[in-house]
Amino acid sequence: TGFPAVANKDLGDLAVLPYGKALTQGAMVCLSEDTGVVCGDSESGKGFMVSRAGVILIS
Repeated sequence: TGFPAVANKDLGDLAVLPYGKALTQGAMVCLSEDTGVVCGDSESGKGFMVSRAGVILIS
């Protein structure tokens, strides 16, 4: 169960979302903070936070 760990794998030249910056695609907005990345649907208010501590669902 769970997700495979990829932090120690070479992921190549992936784009990085700097701390304090947001990325929007349609109604989805993701914000990068030093504590993790929060993504949510601006219409429903539902989303999730991903951090070193784990994943939190926001409903």
